[in-house]
Amino acid sequence: MKAILFSAMIFANLSPALLPGIPSNWNHLRFRAHPNSETGTESENFPPPIHEAAAAYDDYLGVYDLGNGTTFTLTYKDQQLLGNLSGVGTIELFPEKEKKDAFYAKTAPAKFTFERDKNGKVNSLTIVIERKGTMNGNKIQ
Repeated sequence: MKAILFSAMIFANLSPALLPGIPSNWNHLRFRAHPNSETGTESENFPPPIHEAAAAYDDYLGVYDLGNGTTFTLTYKDQQLLGNLSGVGTIELFPEKEKKDAFYAKTAPAKFTFERDKNGKVNSLTIVIERKGTMNGNKIQ
């Protein structure tokens, strides 16, 4: 299937001055068009989305401090799990089928893994951007 690529607002053209917690080499990411957009197509490279009840995401929702004033906010709206990087842009996340506490984005080469404390409460997040690096953050709200 043809993947439509475009420079995205999310993570693209970011300068270290705007988001000091993000390495400067992250501004060259390319994103696929959202599969539900008019121009996007579903890709065989992504596992099918798993539709869960909103309560299944409650543990993950909140704000994660990624350092240097950068935050990642996770919300649930209109049956979508949405992540926002310091107000730069929003990206939809989908749960990985085979791995608990792990999510992916169809529109970015990113994986999101949540860690739990000894009591089972989500307390941190790791974002891995393919060929770009890793960001870690603790849940603050």
